[in-house]
Amino acid sequence: MAQKRYAISLKERVSYAIGDVGCNFVWSTVASFLTLYYTDSVGIAAAVVGTLMLVTRLLDGLTDLGFGLILDRTKTKMGKARPWILWSTPMMALGLIALWKIH
Repeated sequence: MAQKRYAISLKERVSYAIGDVGCNFVWSTVASFLTLYYTDSVGIAAAVVGTLMLVTRLLDGLTDLGFGLILDRTKTKMGKARPWILWSTPMMALGLIALWKIH
């Protein structure tokens, strides 16, 4: 059986990489802050915080599958993902601002 090859340009690969770097930077910063906050300020045991982070990642995996179904069924003039990205980006920005400003 012949395999199909899809050519992805260097520009497209770099664009995806930059987006992933930004996402990982934000997530690493938030996860580190929350871990320190939960253990030092709230006084929750490190094992409980680790379990909490594990459970949230497992739930995130399940919700990603659900959102993938929703995304696949989205049909707009702008495409499948663009409306969701345009709507969620300001919400994510407000959430991150609130995380760092409200303490």
